[in-house]
Amino acid sequence: MRLLKRRSELRDADFHFLALAFRRARVLHPFFLTAWVFLPDHWHAICVPVYPLTISVVMKSVRAGLVREPRDWTWSSVHQYSGMSADEQKRRCGLTIDRVRMPLDPDTRI
Repeated sequence: MRLLKRRSELRDADFHFLALAFRRARVLHPFFLTAWVFLPDHWHAICVPVYPLTISVVMKSVRAGLVREPRDWTWSSVHQYSGMSADEQKRRCGLTIDRVRMPLDPDTRI
């Protein structure tokens, strides 16, 4: 996640609030947090939801509230995963998801 450009850089106190948000989200929607890094202008996290939750449900609990539903946000691949054609997605925002065919060889990594 990257900060808005108009937002000043994160400091130690902000990192504490971000960690608090993660802890609160885990109470509401349990997930495994396997790696993370908080940096001044962005942060990374690898989260794995506990079944039957999905990553979307987990991420919604720390969402910014920019829209009511994920499908209302133009800048997301959610539309193609929800059935929108690649042509329509490209028209809306200029990007489409890559479809990858998995190889038959189980040792092949992509």
